[in-house]
Amino acid sequence: MSRVVVMIGGRWYSLPAEQVRAVLPLGNLTPVPTAPGPVRGVSQVRGQVVPVVDLSGVMAEMGAGMGAGANGRALGVMRPVAAPAGPSEERVPRPGDLLLLVEVERIRLALLVDHVEPVDAGAEPLLDLQGVLAHLWQLMGVR
Repeated sequence: MSRVVVMIGGRWYSLPAEQVRAVLPLGNLTPVPTAPGPVRGVSQVRGQVVPVVDLSGVMAEMGAGMGAGANGRALGVMRPVAAPAGPSEERVPRPGDLLLLVEVERIRLALLVDHVEPVDAGAEPLLDLQGVLAHLWQLMGVR
């Protein structure tokens, strides 16, 4: 199974290529005041309004910076890179930032990513998007 390799918050992850719909630049971002912290707002992508999620924020809220998902499954760090010194600053999305449009369980999300590498057939399936969705629903009080 092919994987797409992405850098998020200074760490490399992979996810199944069949969940990736597109890699594209962020257009206009509309904030949603009642959205949980990791949801930076919504943006129109290919005629659909989709939530824009800062995945590094999701992993921090899940306590998963080093790999445990909300359901206990591994999110996993594929290959760490040097972390920035000092406390991390909140990422402010800007037009042109890189988005990874994904679909899981018929739900589309636009994930803010730092970098995307070509599809890698040998990478392990590391990023649990279903666990991320479950965590977002929990933050919003949806059961």
